[in-house]
Parts: sequence; C-alpha cells; structure tokens
Amino acid sequence: MSSALQERLKGLFGTSTLADAEVLFVLETAADGSKRLTIGEKLPAHQFVLRLSSTFIAASLDRHNDMQRNGAADGLPGLRVRMRSADELSAARDALRYCYTGGLSSQTFRDLLLVRRFAVELQISGCEEAADNLMSESSARPRPCSMCPPR
Repeated sequence: MSSALQERLKGLFGTSTLADAEVLFVLETAADGSKRLTIGEKLPAHQFVLRLSSTFIAASLDRHNDMQRNGAADGLPGLRVRMRSADELSAARDALRYCYTGGLSSQTFRDLLLVRRFAVELQISGCEEAADNLMSESSARPRPCSMCPPR
C-alpha cells in the first residue's frame, strides 16, 4: 500500500470526510442492559475501513442496513460500543483508531487492558496483539527504584 494512501486512511479517523456510518459509545445504566446513556460525541466512521478490520463490526453494519431496507431503521448505519463506565471512552476510541492507523496511543497499562478488551469484544483484527505487545514492552522496561540513590 502506498504511504500516501496509508496517511490518508489515518487522517480519516474521526472526520466526517467520506463518512458513511457513525459510532455511538453507550453506557449501560441498568444491570439488564435495558437503559443506555450515550457518552461523548458520535464518532463519524467509514464502513469500508471498519468492515475490513472486523467481521463482527461488518455483521453489525449489515444488520443495520437490513433494518433500513425493511424500514425499521433510518439515518447512517451505526455501531454501538458498550462501555462499563464513562472513563473507558478513550480506550474504546483508541481501539477503533487502530482500524485506521494500525497503532495505539494508549500508554497506561490500565488503558491498554481496556483497549485489549474492546479489541476482543469488537473482534478488531490485530488490535489485541498490538495491545499485548505494548504491555509486554512496558513491563520489560526497567523502572527506577524509589529507594535507590539517583545515578
């Protein structure tokens, strides 16, 4: 793939340019999942990127398109990303950003664990491994000893 195309794909994340879908981040507020609260702004998305990154997302978009044809849904095809708490939003967005960029921006172990969970739930190809690799690198780095004198 040309580097120009790679850069353009990276630049599409979160923009409405050529967007033909949207992602909603929802917090389930009832234990049975019956009540949902939307967190943050809708994320403009691009079906071709998401479909190629995840068969799970592709199936979700197909269901929405089928519902549109039957008159049971309107608007842009949407993907709902379920979160357990509002502070998971950046990790959920990072997992989706991976579809466009092939990289992760999360740096803390906690955030990488959350990205990994979203990658598994959304079946984003390669994202789980990317999070695992970053966690391995992080745990392999020597940490300064707080009890040791400075060098």
